[in-house]
Amino acid sequence: MMLLKTTVIPTVLCITLGAATTLHAQERMRTGIWESTVTAASGQSATHSSCFKPEDAAKSNGPAAAARAETEKAISKSGCTLKDFNLDSNTLTLTMVCGGTATHQETKFHGGDSFETTMTSTVGGVTKVTQIKSRRTGDCKGGAE
Repeated sequence: MMLLKTTVIPTVLCITLGAATTLHAQERMRTGIWESTVTAASGQSATHSSCFKPEDAAKSNGPAAAARAETEKAISKSGCTLKDFNLDSNTLTLTMVCGGTATHQETKFHGGDSFETTMTSTVGGVTKVTQIKSRRTGDCKGGAE
């Protein structure tokens, strides 16, 4: 159950990361199939693949304010609130609160084909770190791209 909770929010965030991919017309995530591996603090991991479509990329190329708005919209569906958001060069940092849990996230983008995210959450004085590693593995199937 904990791995499920650990993968739901990161999955939502991986989708919204696409909304936070450019400041200077720089492509941080290209369209195509993206494979993400989430490793929980317990060491358990899960891998998920999804198609990052042209419409996702179009959102990605908007200004930082639009990226923040898309991120707020996506995480609010999970009952979370965005407290801090900063996008510069190849790094996105944000802090969100879900229930009583604050989570700080830092993502580093690597040339449009991969990114790494570290999420740190503190609940009841216990800090847990979740790692997400994502990479583009090819084109979407069936003309989705």
